[in-house]
Amino acid sequence: MVEMLDNFTREMENISFAPGCDAGHPDEEKTAKICSFWFEGVLLLVVGLFGILGNVTSIFVLSKLQTHNFFDSLLIALTTIDIIFIIFTIVDYSLAREFAWPWPENSMVWTYLIPKFTYPLNNMCFCSSVFLTVLIAGERYMAVCHPVLYRNMSVSTSVKQRLLLYLLPVLSLSIGLNIPKFFETVIVETPVAPEAQLIWLVNGSTHSLDTIPMQYETTAQLSELRRDPLYTKYYTFLTRLVVTGIIPMSALLFFNLNIYLGLKSARRRTQTCPSNGDRRSKSKTTTEMSLSLILLFIVAVFLCCHFPRLVLNMAEFSNLGSDTAVTSCHVVENYAWFQCLTGFSHLLLILNGSVNFLIYCSLNNNFKAALNSSLHGCYEKVMSMCMCRQPSKDTLTEEVEMDDLINNGRQGETVMTLMQ
Repeated sequence: MVEMLDNFTREMENISFAPGCDAGHPDEEKTAKICSFWFEGVLLLVVGLFGILGNVTSIFVLSKLQTHNFFDSLLIALTTIDIIFIIFTIVDYSLAREFAWPWPENSMVWTYLIPKFTYPLNNMCFCSSVFLTVLIAGERYMAVCHPVLYRNMSVSTSVKQRLLLYLLPVLSLSIGLNIPKFFETVIVETPVAPEAQLIWLVNGSTHSLDTIPMQYETTAQLSELRRDPLYTKYYTFLTRLVVTGIIPMSALLFFNLNIYLGLKSARRRTQTCPSNGDRRSKSKTTTEMSLSLILLFIVAVFLCCHFPRLVLNMAEFSNLGSDTAVTSCHVVENYAWFQCLTGFSHLLLILNGSVNFLIYCSLNNNFKAALNSSLHGCYEKVMSMCMCRQPSKDTLTEEVEMDDLINNGRQGETVMTLMQ
């Protein structure tokens, strides 16, 4: 079961192994397992949990900003997709494959959950995150380099309409691109023990006691579609290499370079602007520069974290061109260093979806102010709930004096009653 899960999780990043080949030397196999345990097990789980906590906090704070704008709405959408991607990856890599928790490794839950649910949906979230990052970069490119056109688009449509115009194509393309993932596996019942009968031998004669039915083992196996060489070459490798690798990274490099040049030009205009100029226009330019700077860092982290994946995919695709790639065990995928680099690449993908919170805290002053306000409010509520409010000495003294007056008054009334 673990080996089957290994195949599925490696396919998420287009990692495949030549049939009948193992990791090679026992030392290399041990090294590969150690790398997998630390990169895809321990570190991925720790970084992923931090990313989930940070992203949930980011969504809460961004939604509470007084200066909430369209760019913040896009960041909330991107952060939400990253949360789902991190959860699926933790389940797929850390819980199922490395720790076999909360179900044992031979559980039927993993047999159905990983290939038919987690694996295809994880690919959809991964593609959605990549495509939405490109669209956010394009949105900042329009705001910085084509401000007049961007302003006209902002005035003509509402924030919700523009958000739908961005999200619907991203989600549609991500779902359509990964629909074949649902058909890459089949659930098969394989007989592991034939039908048998319990025989009782009495005085040389046999008597049938009971019949043991045939036993089956339910496993997930690669379908004929996934085993097809053309499907593997043109969809699993080429299409995903181009659609989720080369094109997005090229577009991000183009957008980032032009945004950087546009920010330099806008900064020069701001510095040369007279002090009695249009303060409103100057403030708006400063805001656009701040948002664009956040995007620059997000894209820079994206490129650094996705570059190893792109290199690995290109190496595998070039390996497919060899006639002996399918039958030979001397391919890069079967070396320990390649498997270790693959695990490190998976960790970087989780890191990419987890550091946005740190970027917002470092570069967005409004975000920091709203975060501090929220934390201060939560702290006051917790303290007010947990702090035991004991009465002060003055309050106790006043209560004692009041009790004495009441008692004295009652005693006086009793004396008057007796005198009467």
